Amino acid sequence: MCCFPLSRRATFDPPGETTHVPQEEKAMRRGVAGYRWTGLFRKTVRYALVAAQSMVLGFSGVSQAQAEYPERLIKIVVPFAPGGPTDSVARLVSARLSEKLEQSVIVENRPGAGANIGISHVAKAEPDGYTFLFTTNVFTGNPAVYKRHFYDPVNDFVPMVDFGGSPNVIAAYPGTGFKTLDDLVRFAKENPGKVNYATPGVGSLSELGQALLDSKVGIELVPVPYNGGNPAALAAVTGEVQLVIANVASIMQLMRVGKLVPLAQTGPKRWPDLADVKTLEEYGIHGSTYVTYFSMLAPAGTPQPIVDLVSNGVLDLLKDPGLKQQLFQAGIDTDDGGGQDHLRARIAQELPMWADVAKQIGVSID
Repeated sequence: MCCFPLSRRATFDPPGETTHVPQEEKAMRRGVAGYRWTGLFRKTVRYALVAAQSMVLGFSGVSQAQAEYPERLIKIVVPFAPGGPTDSVARLVSARLSEKLEQSVIVENRPGAGANIGISHVAKAEPDGYTFLFTTNVFTGNPAVYKRHFYDPVNDFVPMVDFGGSPNVIAAYPGTGFKTLDDLVRFAKENPGKVNYATPGVGSLSELGQALLDSKVGIELVPVPYNGGNPAALAAVTGEVQLVIANVASIMQLMRVGKLVPLAQTGPKRWPDLADVKTLEEYGIHGSTYVTYFSMLAPAGTPQPIVDLVSNGVLDLLKDPGLKQQLFQAGIDTDDGGGQDHLRARIAQELPMWADVAKQIGVSID
């Protein structure tokens, strides 16, 4: 098998087109003076070059445009406002991905309607490999709680990367006296309807996850929606509500200084920074485990060679110890993540779970 040196953005004359070649260059190419480089031989070489380039870039079906990808700026859409945890992680990843692809990669924030605005924007974007979505599992929760179908999570998107995630924590205002989940459950059963908790919004994963837990232990806590995670946490710190259910990274500092008391965590294993706090499974509550995870998706129809190039590039980045540590501090356990198949399986598992919970509690948003 022969190999041809190809530049990253190599271009070739169309087959059959004649190009003038000086005699000296002819002699250098063949190494023997007087040889005539015929049109047929020239065509053969050109065809071989094009074929070799196609093999290098993913075999058949790779167009010249894809071979030169990326030629321009790439956008990663975050369906939340700037400054939040999802936005921060997306900017961290985009900076590294920009270096790897040797092209500008920027974050574009499109918040609104519980993240539906940004997600549906990507669903309708041109599937050319220059627009991607970076989101949480609000992506699988929203279809369960919104009457309007903003997007189809299965048919409108191509899964790319599951970055992994982290548990939510059920944390209490210190004045409640709750020290463990057992304390909470006992009090809630004795005082039905008198325990409330803050959520970052109606139909949020915090509300769905707590409703799932309620159904398992036979209690019914009262959700109090706020406009975002920070106001929800503040409400619990001040005693405006008794509990907050939030991602571990977003309230870790408040728990460290004693302003919130962690009662339980929702992940399959204990978060390293909360090694003394039991999981729901350890409390004997089965079938209610969930995490907040981060993912990257492309619009349906994005060429598979581009999806592979970008997703594999991101997975390579996640092997870097420095980046892994930065993501861990942001609440992402990358060891819990994976590639396209891993994310596809996660989505398939969560869609029916959240749909069942939403139906059970009767939450529905216009």
